[in-house]
Amino acid sequence: MPFCGVGAGGPEQFDDLERVGAMLGGAALSLWASIRTHNTLGNQKIVQSVAVISTYEYTPKEEGGLEVLDDGSPALQVRSTRMTMPLAPYPPLDVARERLAMFEAERDAALERNAPAGVHNVAQRMYTWAKKIEEGAASGAVAPEQEVEVWSLRLNDISIVGVSGEALTELSLEVKERAVATTRGAIRHTIFCGYSNGCLGYIPPPKCFAEGGMEVVESTWNYNLPSQLTPAWAPAVVDTALRSLCALTGGDEETDVAAPSSDFVLRTDEVFESDDGQIDGGVRYNVLLQVLVDFIRDDGGLSLPKDGIEEKATSGVEAEPAAGSSAKQWLCPPCKPSRL
Repeated sequence: MPFCGVGAGGPEQFDDLERVGAMLGGAALSLWASIRTHNTLGNQKIVQSVAVISTYEYTPKEEGGLEVLDDGSPALQVRSTRMTMPLAPYPPLDVARERLAMFEAERDAALERNAPAGVHNVAQRMYTWAKKIEEGAASGAVAPEQEVEVWSLRLNDISIVGVSGEALTELSLEVKERAVATTRGAIRHTIFCGYSNGCLGYIPPPKCFAEGGMEVVESTWNYNLPSQLTPAWAPAVVDTALRSLCALTGGDEETDVAAPSSDFVLRTDEVFESDDGQIDGGVRYNVLLQVLVDFIRDDGGLSLPKDGIEEKATSGVEAEPAAGSSAKQWLCPPCKPSRL
């Protein structure tokens, strides 16, 4: 399961973990029992009593293993590729140490006042995350690297693509729309699956980095990553998936992969790095960190109230204290209230 998924909350969630696993295993077993690999559909047959019924009878398959396609290749093929990509640069060491000191103090204070277990867990998680970043920045490395697996299966004219990350829908649509042209019509239907063979974290398309929000910013500490992904990740994952499908259908990976849509073309004039080394701008990054600090300090009792947010025309979103509210004033251009 993902680092923040079912079962990550401790023994109280183990029952849910076993229950969900039993449900998934039962569904897989039921589907497996319905697959009849030794039979195939025969010719159409007309059956008539009062009404005329058209049906197909199952006929035994000939001996010889898997079906062979017209081009001589087997109908079932699999390919897996592991990619290693750089994340965004570490923040400057003084920034990393300042954040580490902040979350260390919040963790110790939560423990001292005997804060609820859930609050203390959040405080400990944020301290562990900040410590990882401080160690990386102190090592002298410019940026950390992470690995993601792209797995592809071809079954006749159907393909299944799996990615070890929480890929946003745009990646699935991009692969599906380009798969037919990339495989020269050999693959007509594509199923795209996230959370396959692990889960790195969210993989947003390039356009999301200008919008900010949970998938770009907050998921960094939710998935305990040492830094954020960059806009180059999603195009690389899509390209790797399509190259695999191209190879599984006998194509040339260098020439046959269909051109990307405009949303998956990286623009060299767009820079998403802020002055503290993190993507998406220091303002939004620090706003979300402050939300967590307030959550810890108020023992989980403070969340940003809906009536404490006013959306401003095009200049951004300004969170102002409502009457009787303890919400702080934050300026967070140009994200939306739901992104907070």
